[in-house]
Amino acid sequence: PPKAFGVGWGLSFLCRVFVPSFDARPAIVPAHTYVCGGSTFLETGPLWEDTVPPSLACSFSGYNLTARMASRIAVDAMGGDDAPGATVAGAIQAVHHTDRDTTVLLTGPGAQIRDELARHTDVPEEALEIIDAPDVIGMGEAPSTAVKQKTNSSIHQGIAAHHDGKADAFVSAGNTGAIMGASMFILGRIPGVERPSIAGFFPNLKGSSVVLDIGSNVDCKPSHLVQF
Repeated sequence: PPKAFGVGWGLSFLCRVFVPSFDARPAIVPAHTYVCGGSTFLETGPLWEDTVPPSLACSFSGYNLTARMASRIAVDAMGGDDAPGATVAGAIQAVHHTDRDTTVLLTGPGAQIRDELARHTDVPEEALEIIDAPDVIGMGEAPSTAVKQKTNSSIHQGIAAHHDGKADAFVSAGNTGAIMGASMFILGRIPGVERPSIAGFFPNLKGSSVVLDIGSNVDCKPSHLVQF
């Protein structure tokens, strides 16, 4: 199976409702969902169809998730293993697989992204845009340092595009701490919530549940859990 966001995955996202929806062929992309400043951020990873109950992809708490989709999705082209190759390939396949009017904004060094796009003969140019971001935050970099020093990174520019209304969602398989830190710096927290949280889907006998926090905080006070 592919190591990074993209290869072989058609995907679609529900945005600004705090719950992602997935429509993948042949794989389903799960996500850690960041809720920060009233917006939703997804960190993706591979999960195959036969491991997910249909209700996870189709509905949650009575919502028809596949009916409300983002039209412009910013994707961190430099996030995850085998980036930007796998990420660019996945973006191309995602656009081809969706039957909705979706545009993907690839964030990262423009020259590298264009080189990757040139490797493909089926690039839907009308549905792919590039946001040049020369800085790249590596998986091994300290989030606090990277967020402050690499303000023109693919992560920063993707979140900024969402903040400015140019994108309905931002997706990254990159440095989790940097994504969280940049989200807090650019978007801020939801009023009344002291700490950001990462949420994940856990399958259960009736479908699925949202569980949080699953990794953004080393320890949580009871008040933090109430806020989550």
